[in-house]
Amino acid sequence: MSVKIFAVPEEFKNVPNIFKSSYEEYDKVMSKWYSDLKKWTKKRNPHENQNYIGEIVRWPVADGYAEYMLSALEDEDSEVELIHLPVMDEYHYPDAKLYDANDIKKKIDADKKFKAFIETQCNIAEVNEFIEQFGTEVYDMSDYELKLKMGNHICVKWSNPLNNKGDVEYFVPENNILYDEQEEKVFNYLKKSFQV
Repeated sequence: MSVKIFAVPEEFKNVPNIFKSSYEEYDKVMSKWYSDLKKWTKKRNPHENQNYIGEIVRWPVADGYAEYMLSALEDEDSEVELIHLPVMDEYHYPDAKLYDANDIKKKIDADKKFKAFIETQCNIAEVNEFIEQFGTEVYDMSDYELKLKMGNHICVKWSNPLNNKGDVEYFVPENNILYDEQEEKVFNYLKKSFQV
């Protein structure tokens, strides 16, 4: 089935201008704008596939993105309706009309997975600070000492790109009650990506 593209409803045409406010103010106002438009699309289509209605679909264009909001999608064989979002440079993506319902759903799912992945990542400074505070560089020890250490630690191999030491193995405490929320996030990141 085809894709129909519409302009934003009249009540949403007054899009805030990024050049007339600070980034923080703009971000706050735009979050509300997106949220209100999403509520409008869900209210307009109460019986349709609510998991996807109101989700953002975007394609890279020039130095930014062409953004659309999914406003109608019943099933794989139905017509898809997208609302063009006149934000930032207001880019359009001409090939958006070539996508079908299944393509749009896959794109939304992939974008959500990528966003979730990015949110689990930590920056180098956070990891270095965590290892400096909680890590112990692996050293030669007896099997008994190693077994004792590994009872409540994991071993991670971390290469700090800010120095030239290369890969270094560290013992990091597991289930440490001293970890705050951010430190817990860094620990889980290290465990998932760098445990040996």
